[in-house]
Amino acid sequence: MVTILPVGQSTLTRFYSLHTFVLPLLTAVFMLMHFPKKSA
Repeated sequence: MVTILPVGQSTLTRFYSLHTFVLPLLTAVFMLMHFPKKSA
């Protein structure tokens, strides 16, 4: 699902920065949800 849009450099940079921050965050949440901690 890749969409190519004529966006400005500033918008692309902001989207890239947000994506690189949100992706690891979602990954961490996914890990915590599907792999519960065995130790308290």
